[in-house]
Amino acid sequence: MTDPERPVDPPETAPSPRGLSNTLVRVLTALVLAPLVVLLVLWENHLGLWLLVLAFNAAGYWEILSMAPDGSDRLDKLTMTALGLGFSSVLYFRPGQALPISAALVVLVLTYAVFRYRDMDKVGSRAAHWLMALFYCGVLFTCLALLKRLDADGDWVLLAMTTAWLGDTGAYFTGRAMGGPKIYPAVSPKKTWSGSIGGIAASLGAGVLAKLWYMPQLGWVDVALLAGLGGALGQVGDFAESLLKRSYGVKDSGKLLPGHGGILDRVDALMFISAWFLAYATWIGRV
Repeated sequence: MTDPERPVDPPETAPSPRGLSNTLVRVLTALVLAPLVVLLVLWENHLGLWLLVLAFNAAGYWEILSMAPDGSDRLDKLTMTALGLGFSSVLYFRPGQALPISAALVVLVLTYAVFRYRDMDKVGSRAAHWLMALFYCGVLFTCLALLKRLDADGDWVLLAMTTAWLGDTGAYFTGRAMGGPKIYPAVSPKKTWSGSIGGIAASLGAGVLAKLWYMPQLGWVDVALLAGLGGALGQVGDFAESLLKRSYGVKDSGKLLPGHGGILDRVDALMFISAWFLAYATWIGRV
């Protein structure tokens, strides 16, 4: 029986291109994707970013549906990805109908399970995994796209991205420089409390930059609540995705992004931050 406190030994990941270090591959991948993402964030037509998010959403569905060891076959993954893309699209264009849309999705998934399976030992866990995948990716990815619909200038999306990515960078370098006690070694053996504090400080820096540059309508309390709490939630999102991967015994969610792993490996923090920002912008009315 596996010791729950012992990190699962992950399988080997795909090798980096010959002659390139993993760090260089990560940088090159970011340099290719970053201009496209920034262009779509700043473009006034919200459909551009939505199409990119929808593509990432499809990749996220496929990654998480592929994680479970007893897995889903290709037909299951194709069916659930199609349902998920439909769910995400209706949520995006009819966000006010989220409850009936979600209820319909649950009915469709369980109806599929009734007619697709007769192996009673696995059908329950599979159906639960499908629903978790559809709501985890479908709702959280759509939150990022909805931020763009709230503000055509893309300021909220830009703030969410910089909060996530500066937080990740700050945590990485602070943790390496200072070390110290680990936060949750069974899930993420390298993350330290010093890195967490450094990451939140860097996320706050993203909020301060936004306030002084492109979002002057924010108050300092807004900055603290958005970027500070958002940075902390981003770290929780990182741990949540790591927890899923370790529970299934995989190192990366996928191999789509060279040097980064899968889509979920790259945007797990951003997904949680986007949900918080959308709630804040909607409830507090800072758009």
